[in-house]
Amino acid sequence: MIPATVASKCCSSVVRGMGAASRLGNATRGMKIVSATPVNNGKQVDIEFENKSAYRFHTAWIRDASPSHVGQDFYRKSAKTVFEVDKYTAETCQPSESGEKLVVHFKNGVAENADSDEYVSSWLHAFAPHVGQPLNAHSELKEVLKGTGSVMEALHKNRKPWLADLKMPIFDAKELMESEEKQAEFLECMTDPGVALIKGVGGPESLETSVVGLPLEKLGSGIIGRMNQHPARAAAAGADYDHANPLSMHADHSVYHGTPGYLQLMYQARGTVTSKVCDGIAVAEYIKENHPEDYELLTTVHVTHSSRNQIYAQDGAYRQDTASPGATFELVHTHPVITIGEDGLLEKIVQSETKRGVSALPYDKYERFMEAYKLWTKLVEDPRFICNFEWPEHSVVAMNNYRTLHGRAKVPAGMERTMIFGYFQKTIVENRYRFLRQRLVEKQSTMLNDRWLTRLPNQIVSATPVNNGKQVDIEFENKSAYRFHTAWIRDASPSHVGQDFYRKSAKTVFEVDKYTAETCQPSESGEKLVVHFKNGVAENADSDEYVSSWLHAFAPHVGQPLNAHSELKEVLKGTGSVMEALHKNRKPWLADLKMPIFDAKELMESEEKQAEFLECMTDPGVALIKGVGGPESLETSVVGLPLEKLGSGIIGRMNQHPVRATRYGVMHAEARAAAAGADYDHANPLSMHADHSVYHGTPGYLQLMYQARGTVTSKVCDGIAVAEYIKENHPEDYELLTTVHVTHSSRNQIYAQDGAYRQDTASPGATFELVHTHPVITIGEDGLLEKIVQSETKRGVSALPYDKYERFMEAYKLWTKLVEDPRFICNFEWPEHSVVAMNNYRTLHGRAKVPAGMERTMIFGYFQKTIVENRYRFLRQRLVEKQSTMLNDRWLTRLPNQILSKLV
Repeated sequence: MIPATVASKCCSSVVRGMGAASRLGNATRGMKIVSATPVNNGKQVDIEFENKSAYRFHTAWIRDASPSHVGQDFYRKSAKTVFEVDKYTAETCQPSESGEKLVVHFKNGVAENADSDEYVSSWLHAFAPHVGQPLNAHSELKEVLKGTGSVMEALHKNRKPWLADLKMPIFDAKELMESEEKQAEFLECMTDPGVALIKGVGGPESLETSVVGLPLEKLGSGIIGRMNQHPARAAAAGADYDHANPLSMHADHSVYHGTPGYLQLMYQARGTVTSKVCDGIAVAEYIKENHPEDYELLTTVHVTHSSRNQIYAQDGAYRQDTASPGATFELVHTHPVITIGEDGLLEKIVQSETKRGVSALPYDKYERFMEAYKLWTKLVEDPRFICNFEWPEHSVVAMNNYRTLHGRAKVPAGMERTMIFGYFQKTIVENRYRFLRQRLVEKQSTMLNDRWLTRLPNQIVSATPVNNGKQVDIEFENKSAYRFHTAWIRDASPSHVGQDFYRKSAKTVFEVDKYTAETCQPSESGEKLVVHFKNGVAENADSDEYVSSWLHAFAPHVGQPLNAHSELKEVLKGTGSVMEALHKNRKPWLADLKMPIFDAKELMESEEKQAEFLECMTDPGVALIKGVGGPESLETSVVGLPLEKLGSGIIGRMNQHPVRATRYGVMHAEARAAAAGADYDHANPLSMHADHSVYHGTPGYLQLMYQARGTVTSKVCDGIAVAEYIKENHPEDYELLTTVHVTHSSRNQIYAQDGAYRQDTASPGATFELVHTHPVITIGEDGLLEKIVQSETKRGVSALPYDKYERFMEAYKLWTKLVEDPRFICNFEWPEHSVVAMNNYRTLHGRAKVPAGMERTMIFGYFQKTIVENRYRFLRQRLVEKQSTMLNDRWLTRLPNQILSKLV
């Protein structure tokens, strides 16, 4: 039985908290500046916020951060700015607009260099704990930011595992394409539950490979961005292969190193089927609770997923569709099945048994690890964890491939089916979400416009230049107060950035520290802060305006806390992700998962839906997108276009295959693809697995599978649920599965040199090798499951240590058994022209059941994790920008994800 502790965490409802727009709440509430005072001859500015936190900011930072340095392209206008900002000091700092803004008057030697700039209080407050020096007990000092981070971090941290009773979130493609709010909601959905169905995507013009996936690409581009470009395939979307071959629950991109396919969209270009998904988080948590030793193995032992791809020709087409020579290539990825992030949360599931190669498992861990691995594979097939859903034609299933495992769709007898799929990188999704969150803030705020949010809350009560204007003390309405460096304030201004969102001049960085804050005046009731800068001569003086909430977001990071109300955040490290909160709050799901459903048209038109979809790709990590539409034809060049259109419309380009001409792969139920490989012959059993196991890094974070022809039933499994189950019940196995590295490897001979399938072309073959050595369960630095990378068919020869071999293999077999365990497997109907989107880092999938006599075509594709995350970042920015009159793109871009997360 599923442990109560796991079941209690699971969420089977499509309602998983607030929508993207409703998440703004406190995040968009301004932190006013109470006071701001230049100190140290204006080199710093002590800023006290209304929350009593107070930080000392470097005047150079303040000046350098100003959006005034940024042009309309969001690039800095000049490279000189960096050399100039430290020459300015803050002469005065005056809160304005009731503390919502801070006006800093800078001076730089002569009067001619003096100027003023206005800063948003909440913007400064967001940076304060990271860039400021805490001035009191209310001010925290954050860790130094390292890396990009993500606005989705909170989403990640709050993912909830789901089981078989998951209610599949549903989006409308049109609404998704038109609404940034929906796009942000969609991206949040891609984090938790990590799966959704997008309906109304529309049918492809034909089933030709070159156009069949266009609806998917349009959808993906409209809500996220371009899907990952396949290394070989010409198109971003792909199709699954021979659907008569059983396919176990798996996460895609198990053979791709890094698992770039973070968000997965699968477009049902033709045919209506049933499919299934599984919450990797649910499985992982189940294992963690019931098999702690197995969990430890699955999160530490690295297994190898590998394959050699020979499907495509050198022109990017399937070898069978072109005369171009084959483009065979190797794929390998060695990793744990469950990846736990640095935050201790499950980061992704990377596991596809068909892709599992030969792993170099230490001898002393092999047997135990294999037990854990088999436990995982059994659990992801367990009906308790598997959510079955109907996948209508022309709909898209969007999944968080880091979380949601999926299996083979069930295609009704006699049905012709074509499924298109694609992926988005995590960073693209996170940045898209960041943008959407920013946009939402911009719509609601009169201060935090794009100039403030794009480059990140709280009204300013006062702002006073201190230390001769080198710093500015800003007090926000929540009583927090921070001392900002005037240089930071100036440097952070969007005024330094052009229309391209690049800094206008490289000199600015050398100039900002020359300015001091002469005056700082809150304006617009504290929503903004006008800073008058001076730099020696009067001619250098100028003023700039800052959004208070923007400053407030930075305050704990860049400011010096000035009181007990001001916290000092840890220094930001790494890029982070706007989706981090989604990731941390993923919930494992079992067989009762209710598949989230989205409408393709709504997804394509609504940024809000796109954000929701991407969130769904994180948790539960799987979704069905309906209404994708059918392809114009079943030709490889067009059959996946509806999927590509969908993916491009909501995320971006799917990963480009190393050889295949299209971004998507095509799998037909007919026998013509049988010679391509064991994974493609649907009469060949295929266990639950995560894709891209043979690709190093598992680039396929998000996986989309488009049912271009035929309606089937399929299944998915939550790698998280299986991993947690093993961790709880088989801790030793978990340890092996998370630490011992196995090899997934293959030699691909499916494609020709022209990018086509070899059987479709006279082009020479393009054989290539694929190898990936990794643990089955990858645990991120956050301690959470990062991804599952496991595919038995792709498992190569692993260099497992002698003393660990037997024990690891026990763990591995435990995993493979569990991912097939009905308790964990969610079966669902996969309608024609719909897309199953999965988080390939989490969701394992198996072979769809195709009705006897049915002709089926399934298109598949992947998105890299970074693409998905950056898309989500953008969507979140966009949502804020639409609602805020202050936080526009000038303010929301260029910001660390950790800061942006506070504003969007």
